Amino acid sequence: MSSVHTTKRIVALSLLLSLQGCVSARLAQFSGFSQAGVAYVKASGTFIDEAGSAAIRGDSALLLKARPDLPQTERRAHVSTANNLLAQRLLLLRQIKRHGQLLQEYFEVMGSMADSKAPESLGAAAQGVYDSLARLSPSLKNARIGASTVSDFIPAVVPIVVAPLKARTLEKELRERGSLIERELALQVAMLTVLSQEIKTDLTIELNTQMTQEVVNPYASADEVPNDWAARREEILSASVASQSAGAAAQAADELRLSFQKLVANEFDSAALTSLIADINSILDLAEKIKAPNSGV
Repeated sequence: MSSVHTTKRIVALSLLLSLQGCVSARLAQFSGFSQAGVAYVKASGTFIDEAGSAAIRGDSALLLKARPDLPQTERRAHVSTANNLLAQRLLLLRQIKRHGQLLQEYFEVMGSMADSKAPESLGAAAQGVYDSLARLSPSLKNARIGASTVSDFIPAVVPIVVAPLKARTLEKELRERGSLIERELALQVAMLTVLSQEIKTDLTIELNTQMTQEVVNPYASADEVPNDWAARREEILSASVASQSAGAAAQAADELRLSFQKLVANEFDSAALTSLIADINSILDLAEKIKAPNSGV
């Protein structure tokens, strides 16, 4: 838990230092947004890791539940099929995480451009990062996670209007690729929306099993309840409540996308940055809460 709070303090402090260190208030906003974007990618990466762990735990719970009713001759094929499907899911999660890492690289380049003396060569770096995003995105748009297709959840286009800047390299970059980056951010929203739905399902399966085996059955039994029964009941119930707020990750992704639009149009302010940081921190809170109830911190 302490590592999450430490991360939050680092995010807030680094953004403040960024804003204090820039001469132009307008360019300072881009520098601050760049660091917020990097923080978002790191936080969403933690959420994606936990989504993978939840998928494994939920699938394992289903396998164990089904095992007694399966003939022994069918069990090997059953678990092998489940393993293959889960491996495909984990590979997709790795690709989603890679998409975020590429966005982080783009944000870092954009932050370097937030300087009136930024060299034009940074434009080539931004182009290279975007080209990598463009190669990865089509397969992610068409990906299915559970019963959902990612493309069905991509939000509508928001217009990107670039207000004049004193940094020519940055202004040129935004005019050339601002609308394209908005679409990549929209893809992040869609992917985290679908992942949020799946993590609710996976956690529900896991937690229902735990509730039955570790809370209901021991209580209904004629034996004494275990010493940790009350603590485990609290942990499982708390995790069940937290799983219902999984949509916070997608909300933070959409806040980042809409903040980018406002930033480019010169409609971004300190209140918007504060709101964005709060949404990013909510992803860290969520990732901590949806860990396996019996896992270490």
